This record gives sequence, C-alpha cells and structure tokens, in this order.
Amino acid sequence: MLELITKGQRLITLEEISSFFSVHEDTVINWIKEGLIVAIKVNRTYRITQEEFIAFIGRHTTQKSS
Repeated sequence: MLELITKGQRLITLEEISSFFSVHEDTVINWIKEGLIVAIKVNRTYRITQEEFIAFIGRHTTQKSS
C-alpha cells in the first residue's frame, strides 16, 4: 500500500530534512503541521517523498531580481 502512495520513491526522514536545512526536527514538524510540506505519517514519525522534498525546495527558493 505504501508503495502505491509513494510511487516507489525513497522516503526522506525528518532527521535528513532538518540536517539539510540546518534546523531542528521540531521546525520540520511545524512545517508539516502548517501545511508547508506534505508528509506521510509512518508509525510515530513522518516521512517525506523525494518528489515532495524537491517541490518544497522549489516553492521556497528565492530568485535574485535584476
């Protein structure tokens, strides 16, 4: 079932995301609760698909104005 939801994508952990952005895991949990990033709850923790992780980065990337 999880394979269908994730489309075979690797699931990224909160620890990996918090390390990537240099923030506390609680910050990532807050992003999830605020709807800024879509996550799947697995047991007692969250996982984010690779596709969602890339989309989140894209949505929060600023571009330099000319």
